[in-house]
Amino acid sequence: MLNDLFDQLGHVTIATHAKDYTVINGLLPHFEEAVIGDGLLDQDTFLRRMLDARPDAHILIEHLPDNLVPAARDGLNAAATIIWDNPSA
Repeated sequence: MLNDLFDQLGHVTIATHAKDYTVINGLLPHFEEAVIGDGLLDQDTFLRRMLDARPDAHILIEHLPDNLVPAARDGLNAAATIIWDNPSA
């Protein structure tokens, strides 16, 4: 799915929101947002395809409580062993 997305839209992408998710089983399964790196999304593929498509693009972390943002940032760093310009900020 990620590869298809980048094949079709990578050339027009200027920024993206980094996300991750889990599936909650119940009467009707549903998706729930997770800390990046703790969920099911292939973060390595996401980051590498984004880097190939738009190396100058912005990747934003949002929709998480402030106290979980550092863990999400660490999940992104660990996914593709990328160290951003200022990983401790």
